[in-house]
Amino acid sequence: MRITKELLLNIARNVAAERTFRNDKIVCIYLTGSLTGDDPLLGGVTDIDLVIVHASDPSSKREVVPLAEEFHLDIWHYPQSAFIRPKKLRCKPWIGSSICCNPILLYDTQHFFEFTQASVFAHFALPINVATRARLFSSKARQKWLALQKELDSFSNKLILSYLEILYDAGNTIACLTGFPLVERRFIQELASRAQLLKRPGLAGGLVDLYFLPELPADPWSGWLEDWRSALLSLGKKPTCPTALLPTRINYYEKAIRSLSVDNIPAALWILLWTWALAINALPSKSPEIKPWHQFCTSLNLGQDQFNERFTALDVYLEGVEEALDHWATQNGV
Repeated sequence: MRITKELLLNIARNVAAERTFRNDKIVCIYLTGSLTGDDPLLGGVTDIDLVIVHASDPSSKREVVPLAEEFHLDIWHYPQSAFIRPKKLRCKPWIGSSICCNPILLYDTQHFFEFTQASVFAHFALPINVATRARLFSSKARQKWLALQKELDSFSNKLILSYLEILYDAGNTIACLTGFPLVERRFIQELASRAQLLKRPGLAGGLVDLYFLPELPADPWSGWLEDWRSALLSLGKKPTCPTALLPTRINYYEKAIRSLSVDNIPAALWILLWTWALAINALPSKSPEIKPWHQFCTSLNLGQDQFNERFTALDVYLEGVEEALDHWATQNGV
């Protein structure tokens, strides 16, 4: 099957029509994410990101629906009450950006979306609001770093995940100063251009240096992906599997990793490292999938004996991000 943007848009429209047929509990549905851009496919695979706003509290926050090997639905459910103060959404990086970043409206009642988007979009790009969104990520990164500092003597899988969460928050501090926050699959791929827009290109390379090694093991991808897939498949059999890591999503991540590993190894490695860390932390502590994960981390200098050095370098990097944010705020009168 030939996957085109128009095909995916038609599927999104059909899903919206099916969901709202004889259903007066849905207030609006809009499309967000990569499908609103020019190049939704990565590795020949994508997802269809929908936001459904309900009149009352929805039964679930997130829903993944398999459709085909190359694409699936990724639906976020919100109550209408989450949008009751649109002006406050200007300072919320994820939900605010979903409304302002070229969404495609699929269903609306009583002009709810039209009113909400107009209210959020007004002054969304004001420096005070941009800085506020960026500082949310910057503050989270520093708070997590301080918390992690107290746990260095008890190395764990959670420690590695927390370290990666700090990197993600730091990177999205940069991203929010020049646009919208970045999702994990395109995080490193797009971070360089965001840092360039900020005229701080070193912030992108500096982040990569905190998890990447220039000299990786020879031809590591087949072995890494086999162990990674084993962990995700094992987790996928459990009722506690996070929505983001359901078996439907494995191909979504794997095709991106394989595609990027050809010409953007740091971007491919980030997706692998991030999703693997999430999976390992969701698996029981005695799972057989833990050992290959530890070997993988050690090969990236993220093992127990190397972690303190990485952690110290992370502090220096965060100082650079914080300085860039403060400089941007001063230059823009905030």
